[in-house]
Amino acid sequence: MDCQVLQWQEMDVVECLSSLDGPRRATDLVAACAERGSCRLLLDAPALPAAFFAFDTCFAGELLQMLRNYRLRTEAAWRDAQCGKRYAEHLREARRARHSRLFDAREQALAWLELE
Repeated sequence: MDCQVLQWQEMDVVECLSSLDGPRRATDLVAACAERGSCRLLLDAPALPAAFFAFDTCFAGELLQMLRNYRLRTEAAWRDAQCGKRYAEHLREARRARHSRLFDAREQALAWLELE
């Protein structure tokens, strides 16, 4: 798993640079955060495959639930163009979650990760 540490407003955020090939990669993301001493994770649009945005795969739900179990504050930046209208509505609702949220822009996501 290719990851890097971003310095953002005096905090370390682990950013996944690899495309995720399935929800089971959550354990790799947890390990990457632990190795780098951070509990904040950024999943930017290039790391999210089409399956993440397909309602019938349950990819997003399974991945985010696994990360929540390890109490990682996780953010995913996505673009409306990546998914259908119905799924975009679902992702917007997910912005209210405590441990993981989904944003339209990377800067919004990093600002949220900074809050805690």
